[in-house]
Amino acid sequence: MDHTPETYKSLSLKYVEACSSNKSGAVEAFLSPHLRIDGNVSDVRDAGSFVETKTRMGAAFRSRVRMVFAEGDEVCVFYDFIATGATLPAVERLAWVGNQITKITWFLGRQGPRPVPRL
Repeated sequence: MDHTPETYKSLSLKYVEACSSNKSGAVEAFLSPHLRIDGNVSDVRDAGSFVETKTRMGAAFRSRVRMVFAEGDEVCVFYDFIATGATLPAVERLAWVGNQITKITWFLGRQGPRPVPRL
């Protein structure tokens, strides 16, 4: 089945909703067995630790999607984790093959300015 960017956007929103549901099986259904994970969350590098972290956070926070961009088979989701008195921004770049995510680049929290490297 050929998917359009709009299809991947829709799947990505369902995935974010599953992450907020605190049901690990719902999250795992979206993940490829060969999932690659990158980003600034240093203790999350494999599917098992990713699912554990996302379901734990889903129990404590609700998600509010801010923006979703799609091009081809990649989607970028900007959202907030929200709890009483706290908001934690997050960005996930999702690479899809069919109905499964094959790569996630996950940035959690605020990133301060970084120096420009000298060339």
